[in-house]
Amino acid sequence: MQDVDISQINGRVLRIFLAVFDNVSVSKAAHQLDISQSTVSHSIEKLRVILGDSLFIQAGRGIIPSAHAELMAPKVRGLLAEMEALVDMGDYNPHTDTE
Repeated sequence: MQDVDISQINGRVLRIFLAVFDNVSVSKAAHQLDISQSTVSHSIEKLRVILGDSLFIQAGRGIIPSAHAELMAPKVRGLLAEMEALVDMGDYNPHTDTE
């Protein structure tokens, strides 16, 4: 496996990846996330460079996920769910439980 600087990968970049993956469109992902298309494109390009994969391939006027992106998507979903669960743990206070 190549040396990857995972400090460059954050939850925002992963959410953008999933939005593009799910919408199969940069413009639809941007609209869904209420951010600019250039922000989406920049984030996907950043991820492409880090991972060494195109992630999405031009297909006619649209895009399709690469094989790598297809493998990544479920793992990214799980990772984001775990990150959200970690944040939710911050709401837990054992000293406020009533008996």
